[in-house]
Amino acid sequence: MYFYSMDGYTAPAEILLALTESMPYQPQRGQAVKQALQRQQAFARVYPVGQPGAWQAAGRWAWENGRLPQAHQLWQQSLTAAQKLGMVYETARAHWIIGQHLPAEAGERAAHLHQAEQLLERLDVPIPSGNFLL
Repeated sequence: MYFYSMDGYTAPAEILLALTESMPYQPQRGQAVKQALQRQQAFARVYPVGQPGAWQAAGRWAWENGRLPQAHQLWQQSLTAAQKLGMVYETARAHWIIGQHLPAEAGERAAHLHQAEQLLERLDVPIPSGNFLL
């Protein structure tokens, strides 16, 4: 298995999470999200390069289900893994998602969003105008 197969593990979870976040909850979609997250975590256990995305997706699911402290913990794990692996884009995504989910008055919010913007500029990636999780 090669890293190009990673999209086959990450895309289903990302798509299902986006649907869940934008549409009314449906139990069968919730089951599908859980299964997709399990597959993504299984990939990440074998291939560490999958860890940042797996933690981000798990954090989004936790957030969607009202488990806010757990979501922030998972996103912090994503950030740590991305930094450890030298994955600049995933580091930017982790900073962005953390920043987007902190209260506007939280001092770290601006720091996370600024760090994400700096990393994206370094990669010559346009600065997102909203949610760029997909």
